[in-house]
Amino acid sequence: MKTKRTLFLTALLLFVSHAFMAQTYYYNETKTFYENGYTYQCDTDMRTARVTLYNKESKYTYERLVFKDGSDA
Repeated sequence: MKTKRTLFLTALLLFVSHAFMAQTYYYNETKTFYENGYTYQCDTDMRTARVTLYNKESKYTYERLVFKDGSDA
């Protein structure tokens, strides 16, 4: 029984890791998308491997989140 469980978890881990690896470098440069009348911007930071996908018309994309009393969110 323990062997079946170990085999199942190993197979599951391999499938999940393969799915994550398939998305590597999908957005490797900053791009602009035009879809259904909206403009989307995809900003990439290769140093941190962070991708920000947002509506380009939004003025709050890179604003700091705060509560009404001014404290950090």
